[in-house]
Amino acid sequence: MDSPTRIFCVTGGTGFLGVAVVRILLSRGHTVRVIVRNADKVLAANPGLEMHLGDILDEKFMERACEGAHGIFHLAGIVEHSRAASANVYRINVDGTRSVMLAAAKHGLKVVLTSTSGTVAVSKTPVVRGDAAGYALGVIDSWPYYDSKREGEEVALKIAAERGVKLVILRPTSIMGPGEVSLPAGKSLEYCS
Repeated sequence: MDSPTRIFCVTGGTGFLGVAVVRILLSRGHTVRVIVRNADKVLAANPGLEMHLGDILDEKFMERACEGAHGIFHLAGIVEHSRAASANVYRINVDGTRSVMLAAAKHGLKVVLTSTSGTVAVSKTPVVRGDAAGYALGVIDSWPYYDSKREGEEVALKIAAERGVKLVILRPTSIMGPGEVSLPAGKSLEYCS
């Protein structure tokens, strides 16, 4: 028996991971609302694909974009591994996550949040760490990207707990595959939502 078709919102849907997620959702017959900040970043026309021009930082826009949806794949973020990363890294990775989570709470949506293994699986000495080990604060607090992703996770977890949002946090290392065209690891990548 086929699963019923649903509507999913995808932030970061024009990025490498986002395009793959959008393809999978469309191939399963779902409607996909890609949240796009830049009108130049659009995906090829496809039945079931909706492009919503706006910014994840705009809470009212996110609420409207998510109306009637079943869930949100929050994949947007700024990846910058410089210790001198700008405040924009925190705005997108923390405040953007807050906006997405509040929209999810308003509409009772499930959320899949993409973070990074760098929030928990790093240490100054070789060791295997998992989710139960907690955040690697002594290591990541001087790296704005990892610290912003940790703070974004904490915001998401708090809103999920307070408002009953079903939340899954993914913590990949580097994401690579066919069609990958981004800069090498450690270089600044553009926020794509």
